[in-house]
Amino acid sequence: MAFDDILYIEGMKEYLMIYTTTGKVLTLQSFRRVEEVLPADRFARIHKSYLVALSRIEHVERGKVQVAGRLLPIGDTYRDSFANLIKAYNLL
Repeated sequence: MAFDDILYIEGMKEYLMIYTTTGKVLTLQSFRRVEEVLPADRFARIHKSYLVALSRIEHVERGKVQVAGRLLPIGDTYRDSFANLIKAYNLL
């Protein structure tokens, strides 16, 4: 699976559901490990349970990010760093 195919990743206890352009993949993997592997300039952690591909963000609104038509929450812990990232990459 190529990085370009990943839309977002949802954490489900010790599993991750990886949503891609062609479907979804369930894997036994830790968020920490995935964050180490994914390029930091292309992916952002927005919530304890969500990691999104920056290029796939369609819309950002009060506390939510839209990716592939689905609204994902932005967690309080990640709000400031995500806002700074958006400004740095001029995503809005």
